[in-house]
Amino acid sequence: MKTLAKSANQWLALLPEGITLMDRSPENIKDPLFRFFDREVGIGAGLIKLVREDLNTLLEVCNGTVKQTNYLRALMADLLKGKRSALAAIATARLLILAAIYL
Repeated sequence: MKTLAKSANQWLALLPEGITLMDRSPENIKDPLFRFFDREVGIGAGLIKLVREDLNTLLEVCNGTVKQTNYLRALMADLLKGKRSALAAIATARLLILAAIYL
């Protein structure tokens, strides 16, 4: 549990608190490329929020303040073993795209 808590803290430090959504205006909405990036940024912001929530919940489990659920047990097992599911691969690809946009 200590290893998982340490890793979760490191990951939380690396992840941004959130992503600023793009500025929507009637002029911007007409551009299909803007709409594409707006959707991707929205998906990325939601994904980062979910990942941060899961990591914070894992920290609470490690501290003993929250009980484990089947979802959290599976997540902890996958993180400890270094497994990557298909969803994690998709999430990683989307985050890399977003990082490329902002860098």
